[in-house]
Amino acid sequence: GTVVKEPFMIAETEVTVELWDRVVSAASQKGYSFTREKIPSENKLCPVEAVSWRDAIVWCNALSELLSLDPVYYLDEAMQKPIRSNSDLVAIDDEVFVRSSSRGFRLPGSMEWELAARYIEGVTWTRGGSPSGSPYPYYYGSYATGYAVYMADFSHRVKSKGSNMLGVYDMSGNVWE
Repeated sequence: GTVVKEPFMIAETEVTVELWDRVVSAASQKGYSFTREKIPSENKLCPVEAVSWRDAIVWCNALSELLSLDPVYYLDEAMQKPIRSNSDLVAIDDEVFVRSSSRGFRLPGSMEWELAARYIEGVTWTRGGSPSGSPYPYYYGSYATGYAVYMADFSHRVKSKGSNMLGVYDMSGNVWE
């Protein structure tokens, strides 16, 4: 079963191109650097795609700092040097130090993601073959499409389908996780 020991918060939607670009622009002026900078997209309300784990870590720290929150990911055990670039991660072979007490932004752990995607009411959980929030499995086609963008040639705007029971959108489909 899925066991999450500490409370956590998760965003209502995937990170949009618009939010990614705003954070990257502001953070670049504060010494952050990204391998994936501005994202070319006709629809700024679509989720960001093709972002590396390294850039996601840097972006979380950047958003935290921009909102005056302590960063989560550090280069050192003393938690004095926040990760601010892809090269920071390369230099430490991706072995980050995590300040678990930080209220800053971070990536969800696998159990946290599963809880947020599959939760219904705490006793019943969304089955593995069904989109998050849908009582129907993917093979029910049109019934399941109300909850997930899948088998599409391009991403769609966030919140273009129904949410799950927690009010979280796009936990299934739209962008490959």
